[in-house]
Amino acid sequence: MAHALTEHYEKVIDRLIRLGVFANRSEVVRAGLKELEEKYLREDYLNPPPLPKGSLARAYRKQRGEEPEPKNGRPHKPVDYDE
Repeated sequence: MAHALTEHYEKVIDRLIRLGVFANRSEVVRAGLKELEEKYLREDYLNPPPLPKGSLARAYRKQRGEEPEPKNGRPHKPVDYDE
C-alpha cells in the first residue's frame, strides 16, 4: 500500500531511522498508527456515557425555539399557577 507524505514527514521518518529509533519506514508508520489507535479508538472514546434523560429532547425543543434559554444554567421549569 503506497501513501504520499509531505517532505516534512519524509524527513521526520528518515531522521528517526538515522537516529536508530526505528529500523525502517514501516516501523515508523506502524508506531504512529498504534498511537492514533490508542488515542482515538479506545473503548471510552467510542462508547461515551449515555446522555442524561430528556437532554436530547430539550436540545431539539431549544433548536426549534420552543424552550427559552436558561438564565442560570439550569433547565427552565414552567410555573403552574393553578397549584
